[in-house]
Amino acid sequence: MITLKELVAMQQFNQKTDTEIIVDYFVENELESEGINLMNILAKSKCDRLSNELGKLKGNLSMYGGADILFKEYGNKIGGRLNTIIILFIIGYDIEKDYVGHFEWLKETIPTLKCPKIFWKDFYDWLVSKEIYFLGENK
Repeated sequence: MITLKELVAMQQFNQKTDTEIIVDYFVENELESEGINLMNILAKSKCDRLSNELGKLKGNLSMYGGADILFKEYGNKIGGRLNTIIILFIIGYDIEKDYVGHFEWLKETIPTLKCPKIFWKDFYDWLVSKEIYFLGENK
């Protein structure tokens, strides 16, 4: 029987990935059945993680509820784009890196707008962290 420790020691010579080392352990020790059982455990873990992330996302979206305010305050064009950007933010996209055009729009547009009376705090805090301020706000 070969141990994981031995396989890891050989890894520096054979350049195998960690995943390949783990597979080798199960194959070389004729433990494929145990490896297959691990797939169930890993699948359940992944499902649980996705379920938790979905729950957080649903909670954040239900707390947001600001589209009507944005459309009323800024009109369809600006309110719509700002709403889209906030939803992307809530979902977890990196607006600054993944949506450069939106980020540049925020930097140009937010300083020309008054902050609505009701606004989603997490997004507001993110704007401030990027030094993007609403009209009349101090830096």
